[in-house]
Amino acid sequence: MITVNKSIDESPSLSPLLHPVVDEVVQMISTGRLGAGTRLPTIRELARKHSVSFGTARAAVGYLERAGIVESHPGSGTYVRRNAALASSRAGTETASPQTPSPWACLFIDTRPHLLGEFNSHLVAQLHNSGTVAVHVSWEPAPMQAQVEHLLTTWQTRPPRAIVIQRGVSIELGERVHSLRLAETRLIQLFRDPLLSEKGWHSVESNLSAAYRMAAEHLIAQGHQRIGLVIKSRMMSSNWPHTRRKAWMVYTQPILAVGYALRAAGIEDGLTVHYNRPVNFDPSGIPVDEANVERMATWLKSDRRSTAVIGDDYRIVGLKLAAQRVGLRVPEDLAVIGIGGTNLALAGGFPTVSLRYDLVAEHLAHLIAADEGDLRGAEHHIVVPPEFHPPAESVRKSN
Repeated sequence: MITVNKSIDESPSLSPLLHPVVDEVVQMISTGRLGAGTRLPTIRELARKHSVSFGTARAAVGYLERAGIVESHPGSGTYVRRNAALASSRAGTETASPQTPSPWACLFIDTRPHLLGEFNSHLVAQLHNSGTVAVHVSWEPAPMQAQVEHLLTTWQTRPPRAIVIQRGVSIELGERVHSLRLAETRLIQLFRDPLLSEKGWHSVESNLSAAYRMAAEHLIAQGHQRIGLVIKSRMMSSNWPHTRRKAWMVYTQPILAVGYALRAAGIEDGLTVHYNRPVNFDPSGIPVDEANVERMATWLKSDRRSTAVIGDDYRIVGLKLAAQRVGLRVPEDLAVIGIGGTNLALAGGFPTVSLRYDLVAEHLAHLIAADEGDLRGAEHHIVVPPEFHPPAESVRKSN
């Protein structure tokens, strides 16, 4: 039986949300339920069991790996090391001596692959290089609320280096975090207009309006005069606080940007907008859902259908399914441009206007990890310009 001489969760470098996952693995090793060479539950299983995000569970397993208790085999899984007892004993000895806790950042960021999965991989890598532990808080409202309540009790004793709140997370959460007045914690908003934040917040965002205008101008230069826009349904309620209504106005930016580009080219009545509706309580409006594909197909069959369409890159995937359903070829009969990252566009063979998630992640990681002297106490509002990417030649030929 493998024995663990000292619980690794006593390490001051271990952030609060990782404790449940780390504790369980250490206990399973201590009691013999996980012997040397035994495969651990998957990260997804650990996340589901402890109601934490995939990123948090992955960070916990990474912590155990750095401590020498487990080892990962790509394509196979994570296993208990043969010398786990020695490694755990060494970890316990190290944590018994005084050391500076590793800084950690609390990230209220959507980790769903079709939205910001690519961005998160860039950010976690950047933070890892700076020695900062990234703790993702679950996106789902109920688990998130429970974790926030837990975190509120720990922030006062060991505040995070930074708290990052992405656009789409409730305005109320941002106001509550701001009210805590955590002097040692940097407050950063992501992909949200800095005009909507309290004084003292930093911000990093992609220039969304410029991205959609760039895409529209590219299509207009190719001779298109009827451009369609596929976006998520805009949900608005008169009962919402003023700040929350203003936050949702960001979803008007694509419509205005494409409209301005058409007007500048002297094209009247050249824009149509199609909304993907929410599916199974997912407000993002999953574009590959059968109902949304059928609605897009109906839209594409209209008498004055658009000859080109712009949308989030993952929405173009669903749009291509709809185009096939009505016998339209992409891009011969229907030109498309995706907005977002580049991986989905490369896989789908369509051009994209990149929101430069890699550069946004780099700026955000710097705001989190930089010394106070480097920031000089000033608010930093960083806007990253977009970049046009044509489809890869090899992918285009294969389609």
